Amino acid sequence: MTLASEEYDRVLVQLRSLSAEDWSRPTDCPAWDIRALASHLLGMAEMSASLREQIRQMRKAGRAGGVFIDALTGLQVDERRDMSPAQIVSRFAEVAPRAARGRRRTPGLLRSRTMPDAQPVGGKPDSPSEKWTFGFLIDVILTRDPWMHRTDIAASISSR
Repeated sequence: MTLASEEYDRVLVQLRSLSAEDWSRPTDCPAWDIRALASHLLGMAEMSASLREQIRQMRKAGRAGGVFIDALTGLQVDERRDMSPAQIVSRFAEVAPRAARGRRRTPGLLRSRTMPDAQPVGGKPDSPSEKWTFGFLIDVILTRDPWMHRTDIAASISSR
């Protein structure tokens, strides 16, 4: 969780460094510009910071149907569509420390449980799926995601 906290801090530094024009730059994530990517990062941090928010997002994404992770990330982007870049940055600064604490407090019993559904890996219709524990999701995937999206943003702004 030390690395998770550091990764949230690095995202915040990067978001604060963006120019007004950068927020609308396309990224390697299909259909997402930097603003949408930051909205997803904020939504995921808010989900990690609050059990109530986690349950709300998961239920709403589950009702949307389709591939769950796509529904969840789409929900996170859609629900923050009206936020300005400054609001996204401010809210991320507020929630990131709570997200790391929330993840750190996840009990060992939950961490050791296998998630009910196999997770798609590779992003293609014929990609394999893997069974993950909740601990792997909380410790590895939710730390990898901000790092990965920081590299997406860096690649997008490298042509400034």
